[in-house]
Amino acid sequence: MLGFKQFVVEGHDSIPTAHIEKSGSNLADKTTRQELNHNLALAVAGNNINPYSAWNRVSKVLVLFGITLPKVIFHDLDMGEEIVHIDQFGARSGAELNGTVEKMNNLDEVQYYFYFSYEMDDNGYYDVEAMISDENELDDYLSSEEPDIEEE
Repeated sequence: MLGFKQFVVEGHDSIPTAHIEKSGSNLADKTTRQELNHNLALAVAGNNINPYSAWNRVSKVLVLFGITLPKVIFHDLDMGEEIVHIDQFGARSGAELNGTVEKMNNLDEVQYYFYFSYEMDDNGYYDVEAMISDENELDDYLSSEEPDIEEE
């Protein structure tokens, strides 16, 4: 009988696995992003009392993949969205010996984004969506959302 590790190593691709290392997760691997988005969807499923509770739950999921989210203040409690760029292997900051300074969160090197949206429903709970995507996937997702049209 094969152990689990031997089963996965021998090429049984029927089980989705995410590649996680101590230094971070490999977000370039589509299977890892799909598994991460699946876990995020499970974290925000159900009734959310406020957007902060959902943000904390997705933060806990992302920490398992080596990704840390910043603290956030939601200015509009009825609805809103946050887009945060993700440093896959952590942000670099500090100064070199020659005097050049590394800035944190250099937007030229951004490859992946965390998208978080929330909206209060009729019952007073929040519908929340969260996902990790690259720039093209995020643009496609944002352009596919149809704006709500209020009838008078």
